[in-house]
Amino acid sequence: MKNATQRFKILVIPLLLLSIHGLAVAESDLEVTYLANEGYLLRAGDQAVIIDGFVTEPYSIYGAVPPDAWAKMIAGEPPFEKIDVALVSHIHRDHVQPDAARTFLERHPETVFASSPHVVDAVGGQAESRRMYWPAPGTVGNLEHNGVRVQLFRLPHGGQRHKAIQNLGHVIEIGGFKILHIGDADGSEKNYEPYELSAQGIDVALVPYWFLLETAGRELVANHLQGRFTVASHVPPEQLDEVAEQLARTMPEAVLFRSSMESRRFHAAPISETPD
Repeated sequence: MKNATQRFKILVIPLLLLSIHGLAVAESDLEVTYLANEGYLLRAGDQAVIIDGFVTEPYSIYGAVPPDAWAKMIAGEPPFEKIDVALVSHIHRDHVQPDAARTFLERHPETVFASSPHVVDAVGGQAESRRMYWPAPGTVGNLEHNGVRVQLFRLPHGGQRHKAIQNLGHVIEIGGFKILHIGDADGSEKNYEPYELSAQGIDVALVPYWFLLETAGRELVANHLQGRFTVASHVPPEQLDEVAEQLARTMPEAVLFRSSMESRRFHAAPISETPD
């Protein structure tokens, strides 16, 4: 006779991810496609989000979405079909170029566009598809559209000369996955403490690469920004080889995209053995 307390092995199945709205099931892989700088296309099942992706011209030392990829984005061709939500962390031109954003949104009125007052005002356009967020410090704004859920919160931009920039952090829930994006946030731990990000069960953390090169930055990631996978973001194209060599020494497990439109699939976490 079997012991009532016997433990049974559970086959590896997608993890039930706990969200603030309840249980969300990861029904498919998460596909992350690198666009430029901190710009990504996120797709899981029939849901898709673009963040910091409306950059069509190189800016300073940073790159841009290639013309052929931009043409597909505007036309809504794969992999850019049916974009539910478009997000922008802040107004700097390596994260958003207002004319490009306006062009996309005029062609795709079904896409909800959300950002700070600085960005929404610069982009302009029809109010019904534009949503403005600038929550009080330590609080979170919530967006939900077509099953995509986004938490938006203030994170001060790094550098004293950029202190007036409205920089938003995001936790994006799509297809049962949680993705963290912090824009060009400052590295002070006190800025992250109110949001308890480490308790959210982040699957993929999109983190500025410079956080991963120094001890203090890696401690910040470990304490507040840790995901099952960490992606090193915002690498200037001409510094890719140098940054890759540094990451191999400091954080070899980090994912580094090397070219625009490169994609990677991330799998749901398995459920570990659970006692009766």
